[in-house]
Amino acid sequence: MEKLPELVTTHWYVAVAILAISIVSALLKLSISVFHTHEEWFVRRGFKRLLLLKKHVNADSPIAGFLNKRIEEESFALASGIRTSVEKSKMLVKLYQLDFMTNAQLKRVVDNLQPAGDKIKFELSRFEKFEVIYSFWASLFLMGGSIMLGILILVGNLNWLGILASLATMVTAYLLVTRFIGLDFQKYKTIYFCWQMLEAQDLVANPDFKITTRFVYTPNYHE
Repeated sequence: MEKLPELVTTHWYVAVAILAISIVSALLKLSISVFHTHEEWFVRRGFKRLLLLKKHVNADSPIAGFLNKRIEEESFALASGIRTSVEKSKMLVKLYQLDFMTNAQLKRVVDNLQPAGDKIKFELSRFEKFEVIYSFWASLFLMGGSIMLGILILVGNLNWLGILASLATMVTAYLLVTRFIGLDFQKYKTIYFCWQMLEAQDLVANPDFKITTRFVYTPNYHE
């Protein structure tokens, strides 16, 4: 039987491809996560300043109305983790009150929804569709490659070390897919889920918009 170092040497191209996809995707998603954490800290600080300012402004002043609107914006940002306009926050609140989406799902799709009167307009650019295709196939490749590599490691080292190395390979790939690489595909599924649910209630402002993406699996949530 092949030993672990020999397997890695023989099948180096699989390991290199998996590592390259993992590192690039992880760095991109990690940088976005750090940005959002930093932004949330500024939201809390800004909210406290607005409340302090309101205490020193005449209630009949035009500035008071401006401060109330800004406080409403920041209140929604703190409650939901979503920083957006008052108009869009009202749309998201109404959507949340329909009881088929969670706050986490709203955070995924907020950039792809626009208020249009009593309805909601959906947007999904060509570049975003490309990201969905990459996310879907990179996830499949990473999971398939890690399973194949894990089996090869296990076959070549049928002992506790081989079992642990095999499991570590597959679990690492699973975490990378669910936490980083597969996020754009998960976002796409959430957008399509929201679109189907709202379309059934005649709440989609652009029902003829082609929201589905080719070359990826798109579930049907009405079945």
